[in-house]
Amino acid sequence: MKNIIFLEFIMILFSLLSCTKNNVEPQPIENTVNEYLSYEILPINTDQGITNGLSTQFAFITKEPNLRKNKLFIFLPGTAATPQAYRKIIQTAAENGYYSFGLHYDNSLSSAGICNNTNDESCVENALREYFEGIDYSTEVSVNFPNSFINRITKMILYLDSQNPSENWSQFLTNNNQINWSLISLAGHSMGSRHAFFISKQVSLYKVGLFSGPNGFVLANGNFPSWISTDGETAISDITGFSNVNDNVAEWNYVQNIWEISGIQGTALNIDNNNAINSHQLFTEFIATNNGGSIIPAHNSTCVDIDTPIDTNGRPKFESVWKYMCFPE
Repeated sequence: MKNIIFLEFIMILFSLLSCTKNNVEPQPIENTVNEYLSYEILPINTDQGITNGLSTQFAFITKEPNLRKNKLFIFLPGTAATPQAYRKIIQTAAENGYYSFGLHYDNSLSSAGICNNTNDESCVENALREYFEGIDYSTEVSVNFPNSFINRITKMILYLDSQNPSENWSQFLTNNNQINWSLISLAGHSMGSRHAFFISKQVSLYKVGLFSGPNGFVLANGNFPSWISTDGETAISDITGFSNVNDNVAEWNYVQNIWEISGIQGTALNIDNNNAINSHQLFTEFIATNNGGSIIPAHNSTCVDIDTPIDTNGRPKFESVWKYMCFPE
């Protein structure tokens, strides 16, 4: 388990640092669909009580009001990563008419590193619930309400609405400022996929995208907690996973096992050169090297800006997969 934690942290951190080391920003995707507005927002500016996970959050929305859909795409980064590392998928959602933003949170501790060496089925569940609700359920983590997912999402929407009232961000909250989960497409990478998976059990979401995960649920006896296979509030038909079979952080066999146990629909489908996507268990065999000759981390290839492949038209190679999973027409 410790090896999994270390590898996950190093692989994501390597990807982010390689960009900084070469002083190269990920190139923006070629916008061939429609132009969008973009906003950069510090979490603490949405709520002074937010004290962890303070990296800039990015929000996007198409400039054309008649192209906007009444859906919000929210993306949760992986361990030690920030929303900046996932702008391509967030931008693509906006190009397809979705309101969209990347949310930061305290992801310094991988959720694969909590509840080690225990057979307590509720241990990981309680920790993830504390992240979500900000109530003291677990001794493994310490997340108060201001730093919870519920508060962070609510305050991000309120802030965007207050700064841009004509854009109608408020539609994603009820009259008493409760999150309108049924209008939200939630996705996450790696650690973020674990949170998205857990949140799908708690509330009825429009869509859920699991990128390179989830993993980190196994008990000391090798079994998985029973709650993974129980029905959640989100329909299982609205949850889709996408991983790389060469991933050595969230290993393919492990991840697919969780998909199977949780009931995610369909059988494993290789999307490489396949335009007929008809399953919710998707994988790629993509392997490539960067300009320096280093192998691109398979764990990041599914959606991390600097590592996800770009086609000859300057578009993300997996754009059709992202759309199928998270922001369909």
